Amino acid sequence: MPVYNGRIAIVGIAESDSGRVPNMTELRLQAAILQRALENSGLRKSEIDGVFSSSDTLIEPTVMLSEYVQVFPRYIDTTSIGGASFEAHLNHAVAALRTGKCEVALITYASTELSSHGRTLGTGEWSTAVPEATYEAPYGNTLVGAYAMAARRHMHQYGTTSEQLAEIAVVTRQHAGLNPPAMYCKPITIQDVLDSCMIADPLHLLDCCVVSDGGGAVLVTTEERVRDLKQMPVFVLGSSESHTHTHLADARSDGDSRRSDWATSIRRGGSAARPNRCSNDLRFVHDHGPPAVRRPGILHERGRWSICAGGAYCPGWAIANQYGWRGSLSKPSWHAWHFPPH
Repeated sequence: MPVYNGRIAIVGIAESDSGRVPNMTELRLQAAILQRALENSGLRKSEIDGVFSSSDTLIEPTVMLSEYVQVFPRYIDTTSIGGASFEAHLNHAVAALRTGKCEVALITYASTELSSHGRTLGTGEWSTAVPEATYEAPYGNTLVGAYAMAARRHMHQYGTTSEQLAEIAVVTRQHAGLNPPAMYCKPITIQDVLDSCMIADPLHLLDCCVVSDGGGAVLVTTEERVRDLKQMPVFVLGSSESHTHTHLADARSDGDSRRSDWATSIRRGGSAARPNRCSNDLRFVHDHGPPAVRRPGILHERGRWSICAGGAYCPGWAIANQYGWRGSLSKPSWHAWHFPPH
């Protein structure tokens, strides 16, 4: 089968209602999102022949979704690597489109976490059904606790302070306030973050993600289809992924953020886009990651968080918040970073 060498493009996007949506199931949310994405792109539902999705509650998410919305794909992908699943889905969709496995890929996700389980996500112990978890579960560690340990390591190694991490929450809340559907729009200060209750030392309540209901969808296809569609395309210049560990017990022991999964992905993705370039050519980074401690690791890889300055931010960069269902929250799971030219 010949390999498609043209460009791959994102041609449609959509978001669902967000916040607390108690009258919707996961599949109903995805059906609504799909309709909005189709209207946004100009594609027809019958043209979708690749479906990429993941779920914490549905046993066969792509099969069940396809049946529910009456899409009949010839290629499906249910890769599940937590909140980063959908970046991986884009990487896999690019490969599927290039090899002719599908012609129009739907990448979608929805959750009713807030309505179904409240704000308990990340606060319970790891399941002992996972073999590696037996090294952590007896000690009562939680997901937030694991990130707290990573934050403490970062503080120890680079001198990062709670005030510096709090600044990230402050700026993202500021941007969330620009989005009318946001759950929390009231501005906060660094002191507000530090005064919020401690969840897992050194992470305070406002350092952590807000749990919400909602979802999103992206439609991806080949460059040849672009001229027939509504929107100016966003071309995928490069895509990559990297996997290092699931549990803290298996994390790299040296604490070097430049060897992390996201740092490796940035380098690989940049090389795939333009082999003669490196990650320093990036001007904008939009990342997924739970508590604020994830951001310094990415900035270390970008050379924008000064290791020598006691954890202080380097001047000249800015945080921008996605106007999305997660990004519309006070402390979102999604962040965008803009870097001016060197």
